[in-house]
Amino acid sequence: MRPPANEDGEAGETTRLGPIPIPAPIARLLRNDFAQKVAETFGTRVFLIAINGVNTILIARLLGPEGRGQYAVAIAVAAIGAQLLSLGLQSANTYFVARDPKLLDRLTSNSLLIGGLGLVVGLAAVGAFALIPSAQPVDLGLLTLAIATIPPTLLVLNLRHLLLGVHEVRAYNMIDVIAGVAGAVATVTLALTAAATPASLLAVAAGVALVGVFISARGLRPHVQELPQPSVELLRRCGAFGLRVWLATGFGLLVLKSDLLVIQFELGSAESGLYSIASSIADMLWILPSVIGAILFPRLSALADSAARWRLTLQTTAGTLAVFIPMLALTALLAPIGIRIMFGAEFESAAGSLRILCAAILFYGTTAVFSQFLAARGFPWVVVGVWIAGFVLNLILNLLLIPTMGIEGAALSSLIAYSAIFVGIVAISVRLAMADRRSTPPGY
Repeated sequence: MRPPANEDGEAGETTRLGPIPIPAPIARLLRNDFAQKVAETFGTRVFLIAINGVNTILIARLLGPEGRGQYAVAIAVAAIGAQLLSLGLQSANTYFVARDPKLLDRLTSNSLLIGGLGLVVGLAAVGAFALIPSAQPVDLGLLTLAIATIPPTLLVLNLRHLLLGVHEVRAYNMIDVIAGVAGAVATVTLALTAAATPASLLAVAAGVALVGVFISARGLRPHVQELPQPSVELLRRCGAFGLRVWLATGFGLLVLKSDLLVIQFELGSAESGLYSIASSIADMLWILPSVIGAILFPRLSALADSAARWRLTLQTTAGTLAVFIPMLALTALLAPIGIRIMFGAEFESAAGSLRILCAAILFYGTTAVFSQFLAARGFPWVVVGVWIAGFVLNLILNLLLIPTMGIEGAALSSLIAYSAIFVGIVAISVRLAMADRRSTPPGY
């Protein structure tokens, strides 16, 4: 006798995909819009991991530890500069356009204004480094090229988050795909023509950022009716929200990247080149929770039911950990042989740092998911305090441990700091969720 169909139309516990039986929970997951967008975005990121992995290997072999270290430090300076100058408007863009799509035109104009601000500040930064040579982590030419990537990176950052806010996830992903392929082709071309240097590779990074601006503009064109004058009032509203996110993400980036800068000053380019390999692999692993958080944020922001918002956060965290923990464990197990095969024996000593960073990224990645709950709730100031304290803790530990333990000391500093940040973020999230529950009328 055939079992009765359940509420989703599946017979009993299974449905079928052609001749293949599929359990009902998996079938429901495959039809879930959130899961589909996460899978599509994560698939895009996996593709980019492959491209960026090849790029990382190629750059490391072309430049060697010292050249790779100079390149990594310059890129870190550019990343920190772009993040600090973003003013948190990328998150504010997603938040406000998800709540009111009519704001898209003015938000786009404000994003262009912030890109212009990045150009002005970038020129001032080049002048400041020229006047104070002792502050230059690498030579001025490399710094100038790195800083040149900041204005287009700011534009891409803000415009992409507008696409995410209007649920154009496919266009959001295509920006990375096309830019990533363009960067890979350019890097291979430099390798084949024996023209690969830290300077030429930084020039490629600036060009790739410009490609991203063009693709972002094309993706938004069907949604933008006109480009009005930038709105000071809307900028103020976005700034009130974005400032908190900006401070938290800025200090979060410093937590991620400051260890590399301390290694550069304390141990030199060769050691920073080794550590950059471990941190690059860890960054690739962090892509899964960052993707989940990016898709989760506009959904949480649109939920009026606080209980549903918290429930979705917990469900998403559980699903993230179910996939994330095996990924990290496998990476830690295969670290020595994987690094030797991909990068060569001269980079194998980075394996110890990578294993410690795998544990650290578990806490950092889980924190990223919980942070979306806090952002959707208005991002209270206490969250900023957690990230500032985490940065200070990480910096102190780096200064204490790197001189005595080398690059593994940097990884251990990250593990301790990320764990402390995780505890703080989760504690705030639980407290706010309980407050929401107490304030919700019975039967709501």
